[in-house]
Amino acid sequence: MSHFTDISKIDTDKYWYDEEAAESVIRYIENECYHSKGDLAGQNLVLEEWQKDRILRPLFGWKHKQKKVIKNKAGEIVKEFYPRKFRRLRCEVPKKNGKSSLIATLVQIFMDIEPELGAELVGLAWGRRQARIVFDMVAKSIKTNKELNEQITHYRSNNVLLRNDGTKKYTVWSKEAGGEDGQAPNLVIIDEEHEHKNGDLIEVAEKSMATRSNPLSVTITTAGEDLQGISYQRREHAILVTQGHREDESLLVCIYCSEKDRIDEGLDDWASEKVFAECNPNYLVPGAITREFWLDEITKAKSSGFNKAKFFRYHLNIWNNTSSQWINADVWAKSQWEFDIETLKGRLCYGGLDLSSKNDVTAYSLVFPIGDDKYVSLNWFFLPEEKSIDGIDPKQLIQYQTWIDNGLIIETPGNTIDRKYIVDKIMQTVKTYDIQTILYDPTMSTDVVVPLQENNVHVTEFQQKTKDMTFGTSMLFELTLAKRFNHLGNPVLSWMNDCCSLHQFNNLMRPIKKKPETPNTKIDGIVSNVMALSYAADPTKKKEHDSYLSESGGKLVMI
Repeated sequence: MSHFTDISKIDTDKYWYDEEAAESVIRYIENECYHSKGDLAGQNLVLEEWQKDRILRPLFGWKHKQKKVIKNKAGEIVKEFYPRKFRRLRCEVPKKNGKSSLIATLVQIFMDIEPELGAELVGLAWGRRQARIVFDMVAKSIKTNKELNEQITHYRSNNVLLRNDGTKKYTVWSKEAGGEDGQAPNLVIIDEEHEHKNGDLIEVAEKSMATRSNPLSVTITTAGEDLQGISYQRREHAILVTQGHREDESLLVCIYCSEKDRIDEGLDDWASEKVFAECNPNYLVPGAITREFWLDEITKAKSSGFNKAKFFRYHLNIWNNTSSQWINADVWAKSQWEFDIETLKGRLCYGGLDLSSKNDVTAYSLVFPIGDDKYVSLNWFFLPEEKSIDGIDPKQLIQYQTWIDNGLIIETPGNTIDRKYIVDKIMQTVKTYDIQTILYDPTMSTDVVVPLQENNVHVTEFQQKTKDMTFGTSMLFELTLAKRFNHLGNPVLSWMNDCCSLHQFNNLMRPIKKKPETPNTKIDGIVSNVMALSYAADPTKKKEHDSYLSESGGKLVMI
């Protein structure tokens, strides 16, 4: 259910609508602002009706009836004007609905035709990287207007745009850089507010506007995960205002979203085109969201609980913090086929070793590129005998004993893992397979890595940090979805997949536990396969391979 300010309820005894001002802003945007990227780059920006009616007309058209008079110390009138009714805007829409263009056009308006001299415009971003993205987005848009751009100097190293006459300035603040002492912005734009871990930066910026006579604070964001955070709190306030439960005449609200309760009750189908179109106002608009894009996103969303939760946030604008399963169990189960593992003997492969503390699960995986962008995974797991029951979900005890009997989990004597067993198993595989290298995390690894090196086994240090895990994580998902990663139906690995969610931030990702507070959930085998894939699937690191079918003389080995 979307939420909007009801313009019909504005008190016309206190406010009036300046049609000329509102339409002049729209004319300016459609004549002086241009697309800066995509198929329409260089073309005039054409506003959609929802942008005009729900944001721009009310924001720049509605004004106080009482003039604001500014006097100097001598009591002389310096200027007088009708201040804007709305001093704050909350615009919350799903991704790909023109948020970037709206931010850029607002900055351009204030840098060009906003009458107040000495204007200071501030963009807020949570981190330095996001600050650079926000600055580049605005700067690129400004450059499309040649006449305006000639009047502005770009200082990219400091994220600053400055009019050559010194009258107006645009700066991006981040949590690291903060703001400039003494700066009093008359425009603050908070981009992707849901990324802000606290409200400190926002509070500093908005309080700095106190001395401005006609300030404007704009929040433009999508839904996020932190239901206790500052962005969700401000969102809840905005919704209560639209429902008439709170009074805040200075706040303009435009929130496009689906209603989670209706989806949960089966009244709305989250995967339907109708639901998507209702909360994505730029759906099927030229240069914006295509039907092909929607179909692709739906396919991804159905592949895992994690992707479904992400689809809810990014494309239905539904806030959630669900630690959902990363790769759907059905998708995982379908990524296997009959395979004769005897044919892997002597074949080139890459290893991943996720060493645990001495009383937890250790996982060792070998990933074999077999041609045609397909891979086969062999896995071994180790647990100390006296800790086995404590280390497995009680519901899995029957399966656990079967896994031991079938050799899928190797028990080592005592209450801690005897790492000699791990070294011995690895040495057995070295004699059987052409292992190019074994990737390992250096933490607690010395008593395994040193013996391997002494036996001339090639090992590679691999930090289990998000940036290092991203490529392998992405490849495991893509290959599994395409049914090109054969895990041979290993039940231990399948159970670990059921325990696995995904941590994702700024296009970086790594597997995490769905319930990190639960010690009986394990994802070690998923991690070791991600490590191995980081080399096995990377064309810059792996050796070239012929098609497995070609190598075997065309004999059909896989079914």
